[in-house]
Amino acid sequence: MKKYAVVLISVLCLSVQTPGHAHSLWMTADKDNPAVGEKVTITVSWGHGLAKKQEMKEGVIEKVSVIGPDGKEITPQKIDLIHYSFVPKKAGYYVISAGMHSGFMTKTTTGRKRQSKKGLDNALSCMNFDIRSKMVIRAGKEKSSAASTVGAPIEIVPLGDVSSLKKGDSLEVVIMFKGKPAAGMTVAADHEGFSGKSHDEHSVSARTDASGKVRLKLSKPGVWLIQVKNELPYPDLEVCDTYMYATSLSLTVQ
Repeated sequence: MKKYAVVLISVLCLSVQTPGHAHSLWMTADKDNPAVGEKVTITVSWGHGLAKKQEMKEGVIEKVSVIGPDGKEITPQKIDLIHYSFVPKKAGYYVISAGMHSGFMTKTTTGRKRQSKKGLDNALSCMNFDIRSKMVIRAGKEKSSAASTVGAPIEIVPLGDVSSLKKGDSLEVVIMFKGKPAAGMTVAADHEGFSGKSHDEHSVSARTDASGKVRLKLSKPGVWLIQVKNELPYPDLEVCDTYMYATSLSLTVQ
């Protein structure tokens, strides 16, 4: 348990000390449109966007799961720290999700601790974090209804077929927070190879409308990472200061 806490602190220090969408969790698959019965290998990554991937440590990822076109959950096979695989048995969309172990992180005068401010007399700030990622692939040629959400606190839900996106296409997504469309959220998207001059510079960025929707123009081929974050005040300041919910959606543009 102590080893796990130290590892998670070292990973989270990277995310809490930088603004904007500085560090992210995301996934990629070796096949975006596999045949039914063809094995799919998923890679889970962490870092400062697609351009600066960093080493994943043991104990950081809590769970990777897959929801099939029938709405049933599939447990993928864990290959190693960052690789998982599954075989789609039916045609349709598969929603893959991953999440880090959530909890408290408190900055003190002597470093960071994996706990709330309670019991600490040298606490400077505290964050209760929830960091997740999602991607959608389509098996076979049949287009069916994808599972819209996976029950995460914050989600990016694509409103269209992400398996057939081409350079120059626009993708509409809806941001869901606690099961409801979230208006006024800043959504950022970066393509593979993009490296901004600052943490807040992205390939494209826009705010969701009153219905929680936003349309993003995907101007380059390759892997894209769409991100959103929501920070809220923690209700008891003696315990913590901020809730931080972050998620991403990764996809490939032809």
